[in-house]
Amino acid sequence: MKKSLQFSTLLAVGFFMAPPLATAQPAPVGLGTSNCAINSAETKGGQVSVGVLGRDDVASSRFFEYREVPKGVSVPCFNLFSKTDKLDFNLFGYNVSQDDQRYIGWFKTNAFDLVFDYNSIVHSMGNDARTIQTEISQGVWGMSDTLQQTLGTTVNATPTAGRTVTFYDTLLNPSFASAGSVDITSLRQRGSATFDLGKKLPFDLSLTYMRELKSGYRGEESGGIYSAGTSVMEIPSPLNEITQDIGVKAAYNFDKGNFHGSFNRNLYNNRAETLTIDNPFQWFDAPYVTTPAPAVGGGSRARWITAPDNEASTTNLGFLLKFAKQTRISGDLSMGRWTQNAPFYPYTINSALRTTAGVQADSLSALQRPSFDGKIDTQTINLTFSSRPAEHLALRASFRSYDLTNKTNRFVITGDAGATPDRDWTVVTPSASDPYGHATANVYDHKTTKFTASAAYDIGDLTIEGQARIGRIERTSREAEKGDDNGWAITALYRAKDWLNFRGTYDDSKRTAEGHTIYGFQSDEAERTTKRTGIDVEFSLPKGVDLSFAYFLRDVQ
Repeated sequence: MKKSLQFSTLLAVGFFMAPPLATAQPAPVGLGTSNCAINSAETKGGQVSVGVLGRDDVASSRFFEYREVPKGVSVPCFNLFSKTDKLDFNLFGYNVSQDDQRYIGWFKTNAFDLVFDYNSIVHSMGNDARTIQTEISQGVWGMSDTLQQTLGTTVNATPTAGRTVTFYDTLLNPSFASAGSVDITSLRQRGSATFDLGKKLPFDLSLTYMRELKSGYRGEESGGIYSAGTSVMEIPSPLNEITQDIGVKAAYNFDKGNFHGSFNRNLYNNRAETLTIDNPFQWFDAPYVTTPAPAVGGGSRARWITAPDNEASTTNLGFLLKFAKQTRISGDLSMGRWTQNAPFYPYTINSALRTTAGVQADSLSALQRPSFDGKIDTQTINLTFSSRPAEHLALRASFRSYDLTNKTNRFVITGDAGATPDRDWTVVTPSASDPYGHATANVYDHKTTKFTASAAYDIGDLTIEGQARIGRIERTSREAEKGDDNGWAITALYRAKDWLNFRGTYDDSKRTAEGHTIYGFQSDEAERTTKRTGIDVEFSLPKGVDLSFAYFLRDVQ
């Protein structure tokens, strides 16, 4: 048994350390292709690369966008491995202890296999962004009470006609000039592992686990803050979320095909659900009034709600059967359920705002329901058939059905603070088109089915293929509630010589729409006739030179 341990030192001044820093995201193309490559003649050992970098002052934010440039001693890569009759272990590490680090490898035994991958990706979206607000805690941005009062008092004392762009520029320029800065950066840390437990079983069995943590900032977030002086603030939005996926997959293989199935459970946990910003022109919560002029009042803060916690479960069952004459029949059934029941936040953060019934709108007691209790079921069916019943004849057919049904127990929305957030209460009146108060609360179920059949026949070097398609679309709460999407195509492939191939295609399809509309159907549901024509000629010339000529025309009416 041979043992080896290699240790190499790389010294670079400036940014001449090309291997670990040449690409924006230094992930290996394949195991054994980087500086820490596997020596196939060795069965146990390892190697480590060490670098020393003296400068990190490259004047380019894009240079640092997806990487961390270390200053001082760093470990660009290492590899540890051991292989015996009973054990195969290998571990690669890249950019150790940096924000853009990665670790990949495997641990294989006679009973099971474990393959793992951990990848950390940094994204620096902006350096030295300036803001007059300071992040007090995660997702909570505030400003000096004294400055807030000074700005608000000045605005309130100014007539409406005097609140011009020049007025606000003069008022805010000193604050912007002395504003602090913040780097807008996010970090994505994703780890995955696959356990293969089927080595000593009569069927394949594997377990998978994935965990992804995103932290830092999503990027710039903007929104209107409504008060006597309406403003739009751009603030880094908080990012602190965990996504996990747990799965099991099994398959039974036999001479004439296989049966397979899988189940996945996906969990999303948002640990930064709100973004709160101080109102620069209102230092305390007060009712908004417009008379006598000028308008005064409004909320001292604004709050936005980010994505809620949610879950999803997916079950897949399928089969593949093989028969004579290259006949194959396969089918898959996928069933999913998406749920979301995160607690609602109050309508507003403004303690001075009241509902029509006189209840404080910032209280949970003003809500019509404590949570959404959302449920969506999905079902996908795929069936395929292929065969060569005669020497020159090939037949194919497929059927696909997708059904999405929203089973959420909906309720009629009677009012909210959404029109001018945190300032006014709006009475919501249901209508025939919006029976729950808002168009976004409508039930948007849809179902699509598509059947495709084709036949190809070889005549010497010429192959002619014809295809027919039949599709049906059903929608809820859309102008076009039903529609067909049918078409046909013919293709000719001519292999004139070993060095010359010709392909020509003509495709004709028509989509219909059934429903009611005043202004016309939207583009994804409107009636449409599409004709496609394509010609492709390929030449294989001497000395490995390939040349192709293609022309395609798409006519949509």
